[in-house]
Amino acid sequence: MILAAKHQNYSAAPAAAAPIRLIVPADCAGLRLDQAVANLLPEFSRNRISRWIRDGRVVMAGQALQPKTRVYGGESIDVTPAEEPGELAAQPEDIAFINALLAKVD
Repeated sequence: MILAAKHQNYSAAPAAAAPIRLIVPADCAGLRLDQAVANLLPEFSRNRISRWIRDGRVVMAGQALQPKTRVYGGESIDVTPAEEPGELAAQPEDIAFINALLAKVD
């Protein structure tokens, strides 16, 4: 008997974040791409967004652009956020028991 195995991802690398679809509003017309995206995603710094643009994580019509590219309103922009090293930091664990030979972590 042959059983079908489901593919499991055991990679240590984090799963890629889902792209965020943005539509540039008319009030952002004339702004640089990095400024417009920073206005639309205020939870991320403009410096981080500029880095994503340079890394090709921000695309418009399937094309990677420069941070200085001007937007005119109505454009569709896809942003794929990158996980930052600080976001993956280890969290403290609850230690249930510890002695010279053994530690039990909950």
